Amino acid sequence: MAQIRTSNINYIKILEISNFETNKILIDRLEDSNKLLQKSKGKLKNLNENLQVQVSKEVEQRVKKQEEVIRANELLSQQSKLASMGEMIMNIAHQWRQPLTVVSSNLVLLELLDEKNKLTKDKLITKIHESQNQIDFMSKTIDDFRNFFKPNKNKEKFYISSAIETTLSLVKVTYKKNQIEIIKNIDENIEIINYKNEFSQVILNLLNNCNDAFISNEIANPKINISVFKKNNQVVITISDNAGGIKIEPIEKIFEPYISTKHQSLGTGIGLYMCKTIIEKNMKGFLSVKNISNGAIFEIILNEE
Repeated sequence: MAQIRTSNINYIKILEISNFETNKILIDRLEDSNKLLQKSKGKLKNLNENLQVQVSKEVEQRVKKQEEVIRANELLSQQSKLASMGEMIMNIAHQWRQPLTVVSSNLVLLELLDEKNKLTKDKLITKIHESQNQIDFMSKTIDDFRNFFKPNKNKEKFYISSAIETTLSLVKVTYKKNQIEIIKNIDENIEIINYKNEFSQVILNLLNNCNDAFISNEIANPKINISVFKKNNQVVITISDNAGGIKIEPIEKIFEPYISTKHQSLGTGIGLYMCKTIIEKNMKGFLSVKNISNGAIFEIILNEE
């Protein structure tokens, strides 16, 4: 019995030693794991800090790029306004040239008749009325251009045909001088709700672009076709010419800023870019261009509302 007890005691001691060593190993491993965990926490903390720094830098760079894009767009918009003002002044000059000539001729005639004592009251009244009509026309021209470039803050309902006719009235003297024939196929009953003045500015820009193409390519019998019709519940406006087409490839590059087929004296290369911006960004439509047999055709697609 004593021998059995001794064996049990030894066995218990062996178990205690074994458990102690096992516990020590587990504790050591636990401490090692804890050290690794602490080290990993430190690395994670550093990663988070670095990530925050990188994210901050990335956000800062993106904000900076956005600000640069905004400034670039503002510059393009400003240049477009200046270009439009230049075209406006040129068109006013063309519109005023003939009435100024009439008024000047009337004044010279009245002076000559007076010097020769041949100035009658009827002749005086007639020439005054003629001159007054010409001055009224010049005044109306100023009002037309002032209203034309007045910015729209709200959409309005308007007839496409009316907006186009108003725009054509601004270039009629230039077109008459350059013997440009206008062929219209316009549905006069089509109305839309959108920005009328901005739409008219696009039409004016496209018409001026056609005129410049006629001049650059020395076209003998210049013609412009304007069509307005409905297709698939949308309004389609096309303006085509016989100016020889656009030589830029791909042709869509014509809508990029500072891309121009014109001589430097005829344009800045931002007019068609602003047309694209107005139609697609502001008016939520679509503007495209393609070459046809003897020229180019611009197509505008707009929703009725």
